[in-house]
Amino acid sequence: MAVHDGDSYKLNAVDDAGNSTGMASFWVRQIAIDAPEVISNRIAANQPRGKEIGDSVRILLKGKIVTYQNFGTDKYGRVLARVHLGGHDVAEYMLRRGWAWYANTPGLSRKHRRAYQYDRDTAKKARYGLWSDENPIRPSVWRASNLRK
Repeated sequence: MAVHDGDSYKLNAVDDAGNSTGMASFWVRQIAIDAPEVISNRIAANQPRGKEIGDSVRILLKGKIVTYQNFGTDKYGRVLARVHLGGHDVAEYMLRRGWAWYANTPGLSRKHRRAYQYDRDTAKKARYGLWSDENPIRPSVWRASNLRK
């Protein structure tokens, strides 16, 4: 497994016993959240907290087996998914710690939308993570103003 930033991961296919299947690895983009950006072939500069949050997610997921619920693919060919670690929703974990913005996602159940909104609101009120910044910048705004030319 590799972590690009807080919401984009490269997964390796394994069987139920955790053994490599020999299938190619693939990129997953978490639905329902948007984490701060890091430098990439499309983004020219790290967003504040982007590297820190990406590193925290990398530590959280390193060497672990995750499962995911597929919601299709995005325009970059990444699988859009809800990712779980040990039965726990990684997006909920990130929202509770203030590591990402909530992003409403078509096809997501009302129950999950409400849980994500609650986690975001709780982190915001407590000023956790990115919510401790005076003026946190939405990743979509950062991307638009920091595209590579």
